[in-house]
Amino acid sequence: MKKILLFGIAILLLGCNQTPEQPNYQTIKIKSNQVGRYENDLSIEVKKVDDSRCPQGCQCVWAGEVRVNVNLTYSGNSFETYLCLPSKPRVEFMDCTVELKDVSPYPICDNQSPSDYSFTFVVSALKSL
Repeated sequence: MKKILLFGIAILLLGCNQTPEQPNYQTIKIKSNQVGRYENDLSIEVKKVDDSRCPQGCQCVWAGEVRVNVNLTYSGNSFETYLCLPSKPRVEFMDCTVELKDVSPYPICDNQSPSDYSFTFVVSALKSL
């Protein structure tokens, strides 16, 4: 009985020794005309913003969406695509998933300049880069 108890305690102690796995994602925040980088391999550049979200303080027929055209580059390979909130927030490119999480500020009834926008992306590796 003592051997079984000692074996169980040894297993528990060995399990406590493991270091927790590091998350394989990174949050990238950039403004218009900036380039975001993921592990120095993948770059994200915002090319254009089409914001049809219903501005605060206005009444709209539909909530709208924000479409962000991006250029993704990894090891010399470029891919131009768009991400859209809420309908198409993520895309896979070169073993990575790029997800658009937020575009701010939210529009208000007066006009907003595209240079005022900031973007939050979450990039995760599908497998080791």
